Amino acid sequence: MLWIVGLRQKSYRLATAFAMCSLCHTPAAQVLSRARTFVTLFFVPVAPVTTRYQTTCTMCGGAVKLTKEAADRLLSTVQAAPATGPLPEALVTPPPSEPS
Repeated sequence: MLWIVGLRQKSYRLATAFAMCSLCHTPAAQVLSRARTFVTLFFVPVAPVTTRYQTTCTMCGGAVKLTKEAADRLLSTVQAAPATGPLPEALVTPPPSEPS
């Protein structure tokens, strides 16, 4: 009897948040994603083996690994924030003053 067993990794985008990147220190969109590794039987995913969470900066492309708790906290923050509205004061730059 022939059994075809293997591993497959699938990545899911969970959310996108606008935050300060911890690598390049630039305010940019951070993509929260979950990567799961499955055991496959005849190329069909059967059971998850590992799960990893990470954020990826859209400016520099750097990725930072997160724990499940940190990823859940970030996901709940993104879902609770309004979709539109004023920018936080830290991100608003005042208009340039006119020379006198």
